Amino acid sequence: MRFRSRIMVLVALTLLALGVVTGVALVLGRRSQQQLTDVETKYLPLLELGYDLGNDFRTLRKTLEEAAAAAEEAGLTDADRQVEELSRRLSAGRAAIAANGGDAEALLRELREYYALARAVSAETARAWCS
Repeated sequence: MRFRSRIMVLVALTLLALGVVTGVALVLGRRSQQQLTDVETKYLPLLELGYDLGNDFRTLRKTLEEAAAAAEEAGLTDADRQVEELSRRLSAGRAAIAANGGDAEALLRELREYYALARAVSAETARAWCS
């Protein structure tokens, strides 16, 4: 093989290697972009929703505790409004919950069951303090 032919083979192999590296970089770039899109559209909304719902739930629990300790019906009325807001936020986040394999309806049912029991306990505790 002549020197010129050897150089042409090296150039061809270099171009082939460049094409392979470029192709791999494009595929990995698309995959990274898809993962970033998933984080932005699926996981981040769920994290934000979880943070907001957690704060709302802690506030609700505190309101129920304070209503029972103060023996005030107004505190229970505030808790009623808070649970409605919590339910509304949970319903609004159905898409984010479902996109991540959760069941918003089950969460709403559990929230209502918890609240019915917690409100009854708080009301009974408030009545006991008044007696």
